[in-house]
Formats: sequence, structure tokens, C-alpha cells
Amino acid sequence: MRPFLRFIPVLLLAALIAIPGWAQVKINEVMVNDISTDDSTYVELYGPANTVLTGYQLVGVNGFNGQEYATIDLVGIIPSDGFFVIGEIAMPGVDLVNALVDFQNGPDNILLKNGGNVVDAIGYGIFDSVNVYFVGEGDPTPDQPPGSSLSRNPDGHDTGNNADDFELTTFLTPGAPNQFPGVVPFYTLAEIRASQASLMGQLIWTTGIANSPSGLFGGTSTLSAYMQDDQAGVNVFGGSATFAVGDCLWVKGTVGEYNGLLEIMNALEINVGPNVTTPDPIPVNCQIALTAGEALEGMLVHLGDVWIPYDTTTWPAAGQNNNVYLTDTTGAELIMRIDKDTELDGWADHPEPFEHFTLTAILNEYNVYQVLPRFQSDFGELVGVAPLRPMGAPADFRLEGVFPNPFNPSTKVRFSLPQASQVRLEAFTMEGRRLAELAQGSYPAGQWEVTWDAAGLPSGIYLLRLSAGSQAQTVKALLLK
Repeated sequence: MRPFLRFIPVLLLAALIAIPGWAQVKINEVMVNDISTDDSTYVELYGPANTVLTGYQLVGVNGFNGQEYATIDLVGIIPSDGFFVIGEIAMPGVDLVNALVDFQNGPDNILLKNGGNVVDAIGYGIFDSVNVYFVGEGDPTPDQPPGSSLSRNPDGHDTGNNADDFELTTFLTPGAPNQFPGVVPFYTLAEIRASQASLMGQLIWTTGIANSPSGLFGGTSTLSAYMQDDQAGVNVFGGSATFAVGDCLWVKGTVGEYNGLLEIMNALEINVGPNVTTPDPIPVNCQIALTAGEALEGMLVHLGDVWIPYDTTTWPAAGQNNNVYLTDTTGAELIMRIDKDTELDGWADHPEPFEHFTLTAILNEYNVYQVLPRFQSDFGELVGVAPLRPMGAPADFRLEGVFPNPFNPSTKVRFSLPQASQVRLEAFTMEGRRLAELAQGSYPAGQWEVTWDAAGLPSGIYLLRLSAGSQAQTVKALLLK
């Protein structure tokens, strides 16, 4: 839930009901992201000629904490053409010079006040669970790529919704009517994904946060990277730019598809903005990744407990690609694509077959949904549960025991399954108090081994209980410190 500041636009609209729209002074054009040094930023007002601006203020409101960080006291009179421009430097069209007009990039807000009361407002950028303070009208506009402005279309047009009233344009018109020659439409990533069939082949603008760096996939020859926000993700293919994970990207390119993967192809422009926090990976299992892959495509996902189910699997050598299958307790098998352009091919310390691990990766598609890890650091060990490995084909259900016994502080617990079973292996005190769950889920037939780390427990006798269906066995383990 957004804080109470989110409801300011409703109060603002109520205050304006009695005032004809044409008689109001409005924020008409905003350019806060210059291509180079941000020394030619400006905000244009539009209103009745000869309006005295004494008592009016432009106020910047931080999208992260809701604080007012810059206030410009306006002086002057709106000229006969209706346009009044506050610029960072003296340049054509500027009526008032004030360096504070270099407002922050989004997510951020600009208020227009008169006598301390808000009379107009615009919020721009991606407002999410971190940057929650949107105090514009209706819904926010997109953030501004360098060298573009947010302009009302037409001048003074005000429905009470920033997203409807303002358009991105690279045709800058300080002190003159807004123009939109050949405007390239802007779509959020969620809008692109929801309307991809109708947008195929269309040139668009969009924005997101890089979840893979430039130069990782596709090497140095062809840019192939991924970006996302909290709602959707996409592949960016072609073009030229250098960026890191967490960098904000504004991309102009053509909506396309390659073997099922939604892309912004032939990127004509990629503008790199500030580095921010990358959205948290979405928790999934193998089954969810396969069935809900379209909605998650291009986004970071996290698999909490997976393993390679085949002992014949070969990890790719240096310079080689390979598809490695993963599974988990759902029984679904999911492709993990190891790309030769990453640091993963030829990785000596890669996960072995049947070794349980966690994985953060990009949900990708190449005719089928798959996961695409980026770095060695995307792989993690399971805390408190050691690798499980099959060691042969048993004839009976059996909890073999613990080895060594007595032990300090860890021991291996071995059990046999004659057929695939839903298994639960637990540790208890002698009084029956449950201490830990060492294994749980569906496991194929085989002999299995789990390491139990009892470093946090005192010396004593403990019980290990294995259950599968109607069968259960218990053994004792002696911890001596």
C-alpha cells in the first residue's frame, strides 16, 4: 500500500473543480534529463496571459522518501503567448533562470503551488515498493530518456491523469507550443507483454532496470541483455550501449519475437540512467517456471531447492554452450541454459549431479521456457541441508543409520528407497521435540545420503525418523562434544 501522500491528487482535483481548466496555470513541459551535463533543463508553465506569478512555487518531491528537496519561488508575468519557462541557464525561450530547476530523474515529482496550495503536479518514473511517494495526478508518466521532455498534448490539456496528459518527445519547445512530429509511443513492459500480438513490428519506447549487464550474453559482437521492472521483463537485442546490473535503461526499438522470446529488437537508442536496486527475484519452482513462464519471461526468478537429476549430465567445457536439466520436488524438469559467453562454461566448481543448490536466473525462452544463470554467484548452497546423492538401486525401504556415530558436529544419514516416494526425514530429541527437517519431498528410487549439522545442539542422544507413505523407521544418533 502506498503512503497517504498517494491520495494528494484526489484532494488537488477537488480543489480545482470550481476553476475553469483554461484559467489555470499548469506545468506544461518538463525537461530534467539533458543529454550531457543537465545544464539546459527547464520547466514550462502554461496559463492565461498577464498572470502574475508572485506567490507561485515549483517544488521537487523525492519519490523515495516523500521529502520536498527543492523549492523555486517564481517571479514574473506570463507573456501574451501563454508560456513561461524556468530554465537552469539563460537560453532561448527562458523567462526565469534558476539552477534549482535541475530536478531529479525519476521516480520523482514536481508540484506547482500557489499561496502554499498545490494547483498542479506531475509524477514521473517507476514507483514501486521502494520508491512509493507518487504525488502527481492519476498515474505517473514514464521517466525521461536523456534529451527528451514530457509535454502536454495539446498544450494545457488536463484530464487529471499525468499518464494520459503528457507524452514523451525529443522535440523540445521551451516557450513555444508543444509539437509531436513522428512521436514514438511509450509502453510499459507490462503493456508490451499484454499487447505483444498487436505491437509486433511497431517502433516503441520503453524503460526498465537491467538485470544482466551489456556484453554478457552475445559477447562483444551483438548486444543481448534483459531488463525488467516489478511487473514484467523483456530481452533487448541489438543496438549499442554499456551498462551494469541495476542501471535504468530507456530503449527505443521494435517489438519482436525470437523462438518465443519477447524482444525489443534492433534497438535504435539505449539511454543509460542511474543505478538503482534491482527488483527481487520471484520465488518459483520448476513447475511454475514451465507453466507461468510467459508472465515471468525476462525477469529474475529464484529456485530454492533444485538439482541435476542425471549422473550422465556433462557440464559444458570452456567455450561451449549446453542445456543442463534441473528438477525439484515437483518432479518437473526445467532446462538451465549455460551460455559460453558467461563465466559458467568450464566452471570447475559447478554443481554435480544430484547436488542440491539454490539458483537465481533469468526466465528465458527458446521454444520452451528455461532459466539462464548469469554468474557463478547465482548458485548457492542450501543452508543446513547437504547434497543428496543416489548411490545404487536398493531392494527395501530402510533407514540405514548415521555415519559416524557418535559424531561431532555433523554426521551422514543414509536411507534407501525401492521406488519413488514422498519422503520426510526429521530429527527429534529423545522427548519427541522436533528439531529439524533434513529432507522433504519426492525422491526417485535409490540410496540417499543427507548430512546433518548439529553444531548448535548440546551433547546427547537424538532420534532420526524417516517416513514415506505408510512406512517409517527411526534410528538413534549420539552427539559427543
